[in-house]
Amino acid sequence: MATKSTLPPDYSAYKAGPGDNLLAQITAEALRQKEAEAEVARLEEELKAAQNKLKHIAEKVLPELMDKAEMTVCETADGIRVKIREKIRGSIPKGQERPAFDWLERHGHEKLIKRKVTIEFGREDQAWARKFAADCAKRKKPLNAKTEETIHPSTLSSFITERLNAGDDVPLATFGVFRQRTTEIEVKGER
Repeated sequence: MATKSTLPPDYSAYKAGPGDNLLAQITAEALRQKEAEAEVARLEEELKAAQNKLKHIAEKVLPELMDKAEMTVCETADGIRVKIREKIRGSIPKGQERPAFDWLERHGHEKLIKRKVTIEFGREDQAWARKFAADCAKRKKPLNAKTEETIHPSTLSSFITERLNAGDDVPLATFGVFRQRTTEIEVKGER
């Protein structure tokens, strides 16, 4: 007579391995990620187009209409208030840095110029870079230093605005000066 085994049956050969179910999940999630990436790209393009449209209206169309009307502020019967905002911007064009800095120095405004010294160390010079940072005065190795003179754009714009408002003669082309005009809209009841 056969005796019954008290051990549980071995079903390990029938268990689903990690392959089928997990691979299906990975595939599904990978496809969802690609769809999400495509949606983000589409929305970024829509946002860029909307920003360009807004810029065109606010910086070109409305200012030109306000100029034709010879107005800087306009309030319509519908309660829409349009106001022109103007900012003077400056950005020194490539190749004009030296003339711009020379002009500033000749006119006593050299404090606006920021000087940045960059020293480059190679990957193999990590220990040397640490030593240099710890004790700059004990340089034992020639340095490959680069000096750069700059003016922060907002500092330059503020300076130019101040000088022009004071009636000073500023070389506009040297400093890349331009007027940025934009409209500000208020709608009655939204204030």
